[in-house]
Parts: sequence; structure tokens; C-alpha cells
Amino acid sequence: MAASERRKFLYGAGAGVLAALIWGGYFPVSRLVLRDSALSPEDVAFLRFCIAGVVFLPVLLRHGLKAGRAGWLGSVILTLTVGFPYAFAMALGLGFAPASHGAISVPGMFPVLTAILGFLVLRDPLGARRLVGVGLVLAGVVGVGWHALWQDQLGQWQGYALFFMCGWMWAAFSVTARIASISAVHVTAILSVGSLAVFGPIYGLFGDIQLLELPMGEFLFQLVYQGLGVGVVAMFCYNHAINVLGAAQAASFGGLVPCIAVLLSAPMLGEPLGWAEVGGIAAVTGGIYLVTGARLPGVRRA
Repeated sequence: MAASERRKFLYGAGAGVLAALIWGGYFPVSRLVLRDSALSPEDVAFLRFCIAGVVFLPVLLRHGLKAGRAGWLGSVILTLTVGFPYAFAMALGLGFAPASHGAISVPGMFPVLTAILGFLVLRDPLGARRLVGVGLVLAGVVGVGWHALWQDQLGQWQGYALFFMCGWMWAAFSVTARIASISAVHVTAILSVGSLAVFGPIYGLFGDIQLLELPMGEFLFQLVYQGLGVGVVAMFCYNHAINVLGAAQAASFGGLVPCIAVLLSAPMLGEPLGWAEVGGIAAVTGGIYLVTGARLPGVRRA
């Protein structure tokens, strides 16, 4: 591989790793603040888009609200999937189930559900490799959830149901974005600005607002991490990885998210790191790699 190609790959891989680090930290940080600071799920959902909606507004004004070939319905689907409903459902789920299990479930399930929905809607072939990946992910996610429920942690089932719903939201979003055939930045602008425009007034009028009760230091941290980090920086880095490496290789960095989240959840939240979590990470990470079809540069597929 030439030096210029190697540098390009490293820049793209670095961006993908940074996005994975931020998204991996989202799970324990959100559960911690929901548990210890009495923030509401509405607060966390609002934080997700309060800065992103403003930052991406110029992009929306330049390219428009219509989601390309997916039309106006596509814009609605993008906003109502990975927009504010996803952020709210994730925060709600993290109030019931461990952050480590959410990080294994959602990033693991959404490539699988996207592949299934792509097969049903777009007639994308699954193939043996992707089917094996689907099986691995399902084994990892089901194993982690079953282990928790087997230990009489029945109150967590609501969290797993919400995580599963979030996976379907990502799948519907991914297929719609593909149909739209617009840039990833434009897609992010539509869902970010749309979410702020729709959810902002609802949050202000009817939300359980606890943000102003936080100490100033913690408030600023949540605003910067959730609003700027998760909502803007991670999305920018992921979009850059897509542009440099391609969608499949960029998506493979999602396999790092469960690892990062579980490793952070143990010291931050005191969540167990047992055989179920380790086995779930291994299965889900391998499954994501197979489902996305990613490969290392210079490595030819057989």
C-alpha cells in the first residue's frame, strides 16, 4: 500500500475510532447521569440535539429538508427514527437495563436488522457470510439478555425491549438513508434540525426538565459531551470515515462500541464484567464484522 493510501486509511480509521470512543462512552455516561443526577430521559434526548440542531442548520438551509429520492416521507422517517424518538427510547432503556447490555444490544442488532430489512425492502442478498454474522450477533445479544433475566433481574426486560426497538429504528433509518442517496452530512442535518424543531417545543412545554438543577460544572460537561461530542463530533468523524473508507469499513467500527462501553461501565457504574458480557462482546463484534462485510486495506477476499 502506497504511503498516501496508508495515510488516508489512518485518517479514516482514526476518525472511526474517535466516533466509537464517544459513542461507547455515551452508554455509561447516560446511565450514570440518569441514575445519580436525577436527569429525565427527556433531558438526555434534548441534550442530544440542542447543539447539533444549531450546528447543522446551515447544511440544511443549503441542501434543503427533502431527503433526496426518499422525498418528504424520507425526511419524516429519518427524524422519527434516529432523531429524538431514538434518543428518548435509549435514555429510557438505560434507566431499566445495564449500560453494558445496551451497548452490546443496540450496536450489535442494528447492522443485523439493517441487513434483514435491506433484504426485505431492497432485495439485498444476505449470503453465507452475512448469515453467519447474523447468527453470531443474535447469539451474543440473546445470551447477555437471557443471563440477566435468568438471574431474576426481571425488571430489566423493559430495557431490552427498548433496546430492540432502537435497533429497528437504526435499521429503518439506514435503509431510508440509502434510498435517499444524499450525503451523510445532509442526512444528519435533516434528523438533527428536525428533532430540535419538533422535540424542542414539546420538551419546553411538557418535559420533565431537570437540567437546571445540575451543578454548573456537571451541566456544562453534559452539554459538551452529549450535545457537542455525541451529536456533532462523533457524527462528523463517522461521516469522514465513510467518505475515506467506505460505508462497510466505517460501519465495522461499530464493533468497538460494545467493547468500549463495557470496559467503561465496570469502573464507572460497578456493572459486572462476567462471562456473559465477555462472550456477548466477542460474538457481537465478530458478527458485526461479518455482516458489514468490512475488510482490511490490501486484503483481497477469496
